[in-house]
Amino acid sequence: MLQSRSIAAIRIAGEVKRYHTKRTIGVQSVGEHSWNVALLVFALVKTPSLDLIKAALLHDVAEVSVGDIPAPVKRSSPEMKEQVNKLEDDFLRRIGIDYPELSIGEENILKVADTLELVLYCQEQMHMGNAALNPVYQTGLTYLYGYLDKSPQVVSQKVQEILSDVTLNINMIEQGEVINE
Repeated sequence: MLQSRSIAAIRIAGEVKRYHTKRTIGVQSVGEHSWNVALLVFALVKTPSLDLIKAALLHDVAEVSVGDIPAPVKRSSPEMKEQVNKLEDDFLRRIGIDYPELSIGEENILKVADTLELVLYCQEQMHMGNAALNPVYQTGLTYLYGYLDKSPQVVSQKVQEILSDVTLNINMIEQGEVINE
């Protein structure tokens, strides 16, 4: 059960701005991102475990304490990434959040959903004319396909389906059309 201090921290963390080093049309918060990651987990896995859903919703909560450090910065310095991970783990412990233990397969699904959400956000931004996120999009695709190499075929197929449908669906929504299966 979540403690009141955990709930307060989660609510504040939901307001942390993502992509703060890039120009975006509008702002995406950690809360929006995490909600979208959880939805993608449901799209990718027929019956996800409660731990996987919890991880999807909480995976970026600690950014309220250290900020949303851009992935290229963390990748360029393994020592920094290790220190940031330690700070985030310490923060979660201090506020009483028990981050769930995931299987290797669940960890990969979470990475797929997290990266797919980044790719979809970039697609939406580029659809609105924001070319500034194209490099983020390209890098995201590279990582996404790397994670898909470790995923069951059904997950890879679902990701391909989502990626191919998203632009069509955005256009239909913008034109006020109802999306039917």
